[in-house]
Order: sequence, then C-alpha cells, then structure tokens
Amino acid sequence: MTAPDLPLWAALLVAFFLVGGAGLTLVGTVGLVRFDSFYRRVHAPTLGTTWGAGGVLIASMLFFS
Repeated sequence: MTAPDLPLWAALLVAFFLVGGAGLTLVGTVGLVRFDSFYRRVHAPTLGTTWGAGGVLIASMLFFS
C-alpha cells in the first residue's frame, strides 16, 4: 500500500500519531538533558519514550493495515 491509496482521514490520523509520538519522544530526551537529579532524569525519558513509541506504533499499525 502506498500513501496515495490511503483515504484523507486515515492519512491525517497517521500523521497525528506519528508527529505526536515523535514530539513526546523529543520531550523525554530534553527532560533527560535538563533535569538534575537521578530520579528526575530517569522519569522523564521513561514516560516520553513509552508514550512516544506507542504513538509511532499506532501510526504504523494504521498505515500498514
């Protein structure tokens, strides 16, 4: 399946989840750099990458199904 075969609503949904997941991953990595204590540094990337990877996973499931 190529991108022109997708309906507009599906392409927008895939783009939303992909950009949202990438944004959350970016926020998690920025939190890793900015926070000072060990526990804060562990907490931010864990939440950001978990939800970010979930968004990218949902986007890929929608695109390839």
